[in-house]
Amino acid sequence: MKSKKTKIYSVILFLAMVIGICSPNEISRVNAEGDSYTITWVTTKGDFGTEYDEEHGLVHVTEEESEVDKGSEISECPLIDDSEISGEVFVGWQTSGDNALYLSKGFSNVDGYTCKSLYDYTPTSDVVFNAVFVKSVNVTFSSDKYSFYNGNKSITEKYPKGSLINHSIAIDTVDKVVLTGWKLKGTNTVYADDYMDEDLDCICDYVVQNDVEFEAIVKEACTITFKTDIGGVDSEGNKEHSELVEKDGLIKYSYTCDDFEDSDSKCHKFIGWKTTGDSNIYVPYDDDDESNVKCLPDYKVTKDVVFEAVWADAYKITYNFNGGHPVYNEDETETTLYVEKNKPIKNNHVLLEKEGYVLLGYKSDDSSTIYEVEDDFEDGSHMIYDFVPTKSMTFTAQWAEGYKITFEAGEGYFGTSTDSRGNSEYIRTELVLCVKGQSLKGYFTPSRQGYELAGWKNQSTGKVYYDDEIIGYVPNNDETFIAVWKEGNEDDPEPSNPSPSPSPTNPSNPTNPSQPVNPSPEVSPSSVPKTSDAPKLFETPTVNGGKFVIISTNAARYSGPTKKSVKKATVPDTITVNGKTFKVTAVKDNAFKNCKKLKSVVIGKNVKTIGKNAFYGCKNLKTITVNTNSLKSVGKNALKGVNKKCKILVPKKKLSKYKSKFKNKGQKKTVKVKKQ
Repeated sequence: MKSKKTKIYSVILFLAMVIGICSPNEISRVNAEGDSYTITWVTTKGDFGTEYDEEHGLVHVTEEESEVDKGSEISECPLIDDSEISGEVFVGWQTSGDNALYLSKGFSNVDGYTCKSLYDYTPTSDVVFNAVFVKSVNVTFSSDKYSFYNGNKSITEKYPKGSLINHSIAIDTVDKVVLTGWKLKGTNTVYADDYMDEDLDCICDYVVQNDVEFEAIVKEACTITFKTDIGGVDSEGNKEHSELVEKDGLIKYSYTCDDFEDSDSKCHKFIGWKTTGDSNIYVPYDDDDESNVKCLPDYKVTKDVVFEAVWADAYKITYNFNGGHPVYNEDETETTLYVEKNKPIKNNHVLLEKEGYVLLGYKSDDSSTIYEVEDDFEDGSHMIYDFVPTKSMTFTAQWAEGYKITFEAGEGYFGTSTDSRGNSEYIRTELVLCVKGQSLKGYFTPSRQGYELAGWKNQSTGKVYYDDEIIGYVPNNDETFIAVWKEGNEDDPEPSNPSPSPSPTNPSNPTNPSQPVNPSPEVSPSSVPKTSDAPKLFETPTVNGGKFVIISTNAARYSGPTKKSVKKATVPDTITVNGKTFKVTAVKDNAFKNCKKLKSVVIGKNVKTIGKNAFYGCKNLKTITVNTNSLKSVGKNALKGVNKKCKILVPKKKLSKYKSKFKNKGQKKTVKVKKQ
């Protein structure tokens, strides 16, 4: 059925034709030049609901229409009731001439389909979407004591094979208990109810392949209460908020208050929480070195507890975007933040974008100094997060013309992303901005199962830049680099069940699915000029108990120790092979993985990247000394499984920057980044 807006529009045009204002041809032209497209939704099973028809009485609605503004993505679709359809589940929509399945129900993937999100679809004409149903499997949630929203002690939902469980189920009770997790029936496997448990996988990451049942794990709870005498504990301005938390468990979540300016123009910065009989201040996030500051999510709750908000006098910092805008809001022109008096701004800045320009940093009204937001490791640079304001002030964004440098992973990927509806896909492309006339200062490192990254091929010139050589390249236009791969031992499995990222193709010349689009070039070491005695590209020398890979004419990557039983290890500044010296610029993925006797590591001064899983499973690793001032990235789960008392010692001037580099790399919250 058409929307009300469309019906009224059609009636107006019909009346215009009847009274002679518009001819039928003009009517057609007006329709063609309208500001929206008609989306027709059709289902052959289930229905969109029921409506009363004068001739047939109550009928099932199996077709509906809606309008989408030209240039806009689809934002909604009708709901289908598939509860009475035995053995099948509605999963999404397909349209003629397009093999993709457009998911709309929150499922992350459906086996046998190329899945995309319906809400990323931008129509270019009127379009008909047909509902797609597939065989279903049943996921049952049960409890031996408590009911769910349906009033029963169990509830069963239909899923397609290959999808993640897209939500958890709440129990319905007035008892002082909390739902903490789910046990897979018939096994000892337990899943957390949310993503806040470091030791358990979340039930929302479970991939459904067969009928399964999960039994609720319910535990005794305590009440935690948050209070404040000024401001509010939530966005509505309430002065008090209470929640239940597992007894003898951790708070886990980061409760906070909004900073504000009162009616007397006095600024207030929320510092943290205090509770009676405890001298510590509990902050929402682990971001302070002071001995009396603790992380609220790590607080162990043994009884009911009340936390009082702690406030400090602050300055108001206004950021004027100067023609740019935040990446998440094109309409925003400035923003205001609050900084505690006598404290640095830290990471309280806003990352912006402006077409054709690169953000250099921010400049205050009182100084000509540009305070940078990204560390380029050059001596004499001034960082915005180190600035200590002495009054409320305005910073204005400073821009320079620049180029877009696109890095394409080809057959590899940079990671995965998940949209707000739970749909996952590979990240195949990343973008770096470079100021005109300046060199590249960094790039993203992709992964590919069974391969190693060898370098980057310039799409325009065909020249290959071998890994570390890309740093220092000076572009003269918007350019694209394609990953060059070499067969190697990149043995980490790819993320489970992501939908492949769409690659743009010519609709009139569909790509042969058996052939990869823009396949990544693979490089042979023999293509690199070399002297007769110089080490070959990709040669893997062993030096002083360490394994290395030669990745360019002057750089090497540390691959790992020669023995897994090593207790102390050093990633050196340089190595010398056949009389030639190479800077060690990277620690390879999985370099120290499962070195369970390893206790300490020293990272050399030339290292720029630490790969994913670099220290994975090093359960006795208690000290990592980082001597480099040029660290650009730390890979996913690099610290997962290290000792809970591990300390990461970094150069004093890099403390703030490196805290963010090492944040959320799989380690427990007790692992600290400290200055040397």
